[in-house]
Amino acid sequence: MALTHPQPGASTPGAFRNARKPARRAIVAAALFDVLVGEPPAALHPVIAMGAIPNAMLRRFPTGQPVIDAVAGACVTASVTTVAAGAGALAGMAGARLPELQGVFLGTLGAWRGLDEAGAAMAERLRAGHIDAARDRLSGLCSRDATSLHSEALASATIESLAENASDSIVAPLFWYVCAGLGGAAFYRAANTLDATIGYRGELEWFGKPAARLDDLLNLAPARLCAALIAAVSGRPSEVWKTTMNEAGRTESPNAGWPMAAMSAALRVRLHKDGHHCLGEGHAPPDAEAIQRARRILRRSSMLAVALAWLSAC
Repeated sequence: MALTHPQPGASTPGAFRNARKPARRAIVAAALFDVLVGEPPAALHPVIAMGAIPNAMLRRFPTGQPVIDAVAGACVTASVTTVAAGAGALAGMAGARLPELQGVFLGTLGAWRGLDEAGAAMAERLRAGHIDAARDRLSGLCSRDATSLHSEALASATIESLAENASDSIVAPLFWYVCAGLGGAAFYRAANTLDATIGYRGELEWFGKPAARLDDLLNLAPARLCAALIAAVSGRPSEVWKTTMNEAGRTESPNAGWPMAAMSAALRVRLHKDGHHCLGEGHAPPDAEAIQRARRILRRSSMLAVALAWLSAC
């Protein structure tokens, strides 16, 4: 029998492995960049740049006319996400021969070190009883009004933000990088930034609705994956996952409840937001030590997310 040879361009196991290597190097570089360098200066931060356009548009909106606001919001959302995806794709092409450059760009789309440092700062202030300082620092984690929050509510808001941002700023960028390269990761991060900027109920509801719905769609898989990662590193994966499935739907967001419920179950603490949700009812409210334990879970789940992305990259 005559031997057959692969045609030029044909898929082979060796070619498949070779195609995976640059993505794996980029993921390792992104993780190292985030851990060692952290967030770049504001002038060079792509996420801050993504929020500049909607911030500028806020001087003209809302108009009070839902249709006009929704159309304008859809145009802004489409423009910003398309530009971000194009920039990410170009960065991917520029770094094709040096994946570490791709990793630096991908690293700027995440925020593990920033999250960890913010959590540490909140824990330190609450442990020292500096409530006013903790209220001021909370704004670096979430947009919640902290002016009247007491110590337990501040700890709860901190842990909720760490859990939700573990999905938004760590798991989801890696997920979309593996699925769609740097362009996909940048597209996701732009949609997520727009949702954080304009995706609120109230005056901005119709203007921000397109961005909010797009962000909901893009986070469907990453949020649930993040919850599974938190359960996996909790030491009680079956119990935590079962509780997560029962409680994830208690929040207004279709996605945020998953990592938050998983973190609540992993820590065995009650996460409560007045008038909105209560996760882990029956458990004690969190304190500074609970924030420190949440940071440890965040570290372990983040490392597991990087490992899974490394194994999945192709």
